[in-house]
Amino acid sequence: CWRREATAECLVEYTRLLGCRGRPHSLPAFALPMATLDLYSLESHPHARCNDGTPAVYYFRPATAAVGQSQWTFMLGSGGMCYDQQSCSRRCGAGSFDVRVGRCGLLNGTRTRPRNGTWAGIFSSSDPELRHANLLFVPYCSSDAWWANASRWGMEFRGSAILQAALDEAVARGLSRAGRNDTLLFGGFSAGSRGAMVHLDSVPAMLGDAAARVDVLGVLDSPLWLDQVPLGGAVSRAEVVQAAEQSWSLEGVFGEGCVHAYPAARWKCLLGQYRLEQLRSPYLVRAHQYDRYLIASNAFNGSWNAAARWHEPEELTEERRALYAESAALTRSVLARLTVGRPRDSAPRSVFSP
Repeated sequence: CWRREATAECLVEYTRLLGCRGRPHSLPAFALPMATLDLYSLESHPHARCNDGTPAVYYFRPATAAVGQSQWTFMLGSGGMCYDQQSCSRRCGAGSFDVRVGRCGLLNGTRTRPRNGTWAGIFSSSDPELRHANLLFVPYCSSDAWWANASRWGMEFRGSAILQAALDEAVARGLSRAGRNDTLLFGGFSAGSRGAMVHLDSVPAMLGDAAARVDVLGVLDSPLWLDQVPLGGAVSRAEVVQAAEQSWSLEGVFGEGCVHAYPAARWKCLLGQYRLEQLRSPYLVRAHQYDRYLIASNAFNGSWNAAARWHEPEELTEERRALYAESAALTRSVLARLTVGRPRDSAPRSVFSP
């Protein structure tokens, strides 16, 4: 929605489906009212800890009408990631503070979180079932794309444990209540969508006995990291996920089918380019052909501010033009495979690619 050429019709439809990842004031004036969710702590779950060791939190609002009682929307927050001791110390170490992405200085459990918060997009849909659904949002404070469950370098990387704790809380609050079948929209934004992507097929197992009465549908907003060579010697997304795998000894997030497809390179199962087509659960995915995070990472050495000018003439070098064209072509190719060549035993998929 940050693209200036986006039409009102596009924005309305996009807001209805997934919503903008920008701040609330960047939403169009015709957007629906935002939903208000209340803060709850995960302190009773011993491993659900943020990088600094404080308890993780979640926001929740119960269904507001009978039409939404059996509908649940569960979303994981965004905020980039670190992947080795140097990057994690720079992001989360003593004195680290970055307002833009809400790194450890902001996302450190209950100490700095407001008692309630408002969200738009999928939390304020025009669809009555979604608008009145049970809403649960888990802020991101583990810096691990929701993949890890480990202590390293004096910090906690417990994204997977936080996710499990939040799902347990959803069950405790009525998900899969006896006497009805529920629908769980399970997903996330950016880093949250990459976490949701690797856990999607495992959600029924994470729900335990409650899974028998829950239909799980994925909603993945911007999970598509691409296996590209960046400009200027920057760290590639492939190098990031390989380093993360080594740093946290990741287990349980690669997916049996994906590991079978890439037995000698299971790190590929952490990249959307390879993992999305291996998912067996039904899902909706949104992926920009010109994703600004990937542009910042691959063409501007990680500088988000510089990447804001990526489309301006003075920034469009021949190298960058070629990289952008490759990104767009790869994105289209991946999404085409998802809708045309999906595994025979997989569930339906939908794609949305501005």
